[in-house]
Amino acid sequence: MAGFAHPETIGMFGDIQMSTLTIRLPDDKADKIRDMARMKGISVNKLFDEWTAQMLTEMDVERRFRLMATQGNTQAALRILEKMDTSNPGL
Repeated sequence: MAGFAHPETIGMFGDIQMSTLTIRLPDDKADKIRDMARMKGISVNKLFDEWTAQMLTEMDVERRFRLMATQGNTQAALRILEKMDTSNPGL
């Protein structure tokens, strides 16, 4: 569940409502995340924003694919996945 936005931060980002989340991580992971953000030249907040945007997009794509699979041609879907596997090795 999302935390509550601090009243003083509402409106700082245009019309986007922002929430404050608190996460607990082992120190070594937190240090690596800080290092990664520093290497990319962005804040830890921005790094998590990028990660969550990517994960949510992947989840939406999977959901749409599963819905389409229930309504479509299973063999055609499998052929598309096979093409993706061969055109993107290692992904």
